[in-house]
Amino acid sequence: MPLIDAHTVFGFWPVEKVDLSVDTLQAAMKSRGVARSLAYSAKALFYDTSEGNDDTVAVCAQRPELFPVAVLDPRAYPACLEEARKRLSQGIRVFRLFPDQHGYPIDFAPAAELLEELAGQVVIVATGRMGSPTALARLLGNSGGRAILELESPDLLGEALAAVRRCSCMELTTRGTEAAGALEAAVAAAGAARLVFASGSPLYSLGSAVMSVQFATLSDGDRAAIMGDNLSYLLTGQR
Repeated sequence: MPLIDAHTVFGFWPVEKVDLSVDTLQAAMKSRGVARSLAYSAKALFYDTSEGNDDTVAVCAQRPELFPVAVLDPRAYPACLEEARKRLSQGIRVFRLFPDQHGYPIDFAPAAELLEELAGQVVIVATGRMGSPTALARLLGNSGGRAILELESPDLLGEALAAVRRCSCMELTTRGTEAAGALEAAVAAAGAARLVFASGSPLYSLGSAVMSVQFATLSDGDRAAIMGDNLSYLLTGQR
């Protein structure tokens, strides 16, 4: 079962002192048997999206196990649309939005337009704010877009599961399901087909994230779906 991680990061993290070098990321992947990961540069999140995305393209071009992810900031409108088109022309098919870190509401009008622009691509939206999963489900329903929701707080899991159940065009990463019984509850509520594995490595422990799925009480089929099959399907359209 090839493992695919939907969230890895490299570069300088200004919030806390942590080694986010590409070498550290690759070593963690190798030690845990992760075949591929979706990676972005921290520079694109904290400093300049265009320069950071350039770094992502350059780094991932030399490392086939890293799948490039472009960070977009809807506050820079309409330039964010041009940034999205530029990265699409370079072959990037995965994008990340960080409404909490960038300081805009999840149903921000420029974000809605970006989701429409990126229809057919993989868009991951990270949030830790109550009400955001509900707002994202509503936004996707109105725009016809699709997104993977990533929780930055386990307190939002209940709301997120309700939103995923109501919105057929939204998936959920395993971030926020690490507590005992949480992943099993998520599978029971939303189905294994709606969950994709994500660790946040090396900012967060890849080993802990992997073990939380490996030791969950799941069928082998559900475990395989979460650890790679679902994300592979979203990226390629093939199972």
